[in-house]
Amino acid sequence: LTLSLVIPLEDTDSTTVKGVLDFTNGTLALTPWNLAINKLTGKVEFTEDTTTASGISGELFGKVLRLDLASINKTKDHSVVQATVTNAIDLHDIE
Repeated sequence: LTLSLVIPLEDTDSTTVKGVLDFTNGTLALTPWNLAINKLTGKVEFTEDTTTASGISGELFGKVLRLDLASINKTKDHSVVQATVTNAIDLHDIE
């Protein structure tokens, strides 16, 4: 994790955050669905306003996948991070 955090004491509302999270061979547990994405490799970049990632690779059901993240629907106090997963699986893989 690389992180830059600037908190102006006179105006804490102007706080800035900038970070990069690099990972290799990680696991993401998707608990509600009893699934795990394994062998995650890539990086996520974030600020106080945004989260982005492009081309994170991993495995789901033993097949390679791609994961991209992007901040959407941003307002002053709220944002949503959209995850796009690209994977080719067969019905046999999830039975």
